[in-house]
Amino acid sequence: MIANAFAAHEAMTDGVDVDDIVEVLDDIHAVITTSIAKRFENMRKDVRACRGELLQDVLQDLKITVATNVEQFNNLVQLEEEYYEYYDSMTRRWEELIHCNESLLSHFKNAVKDHDRSISAKTYPTSILPRKPLFSDFKDRLMW
Repeated sequence: MIANAFAAHEAMTDGVDVDDIVEVLDDIHAVITTSIAKRFENMRKDVRACRGELLQDVLQDLKITVATNVEQFNNLVQLEEEYYEYYDSMTRRWEELIHCNESLLSHFKNAVKDHDRSISAKTYPTSILPRKPLFSDFKDRLMW
């Protein structure tokens, strides 16, 4: 059986030169290699084109975002200015209130001092409790 396979192989290659087969295989290899290389080159071109389109889309989105955010940023700056004005106004008013309270307290202290100086010491009671019990006449009434 092996002899039959070898004989069949010899019969197929009898009229064909091996160099011709190698040359045909080299041509097939060159065509396949060139085809693959062209595909990669075309793919590179497609990738570059898609990358350019993608970058343009991103740039457009960024421009839209910037336009939207500029308005928000300006609103925040305006809010900060208004808050500072409010804070400054409230701070001044609180300082005025504190100054007013200190002034009022000073006037009350001076009024109490003047009052204390003008009162005679004789008018103050010597004791907090009265000398005579308050209910002494009530006790006398009960004993009748």
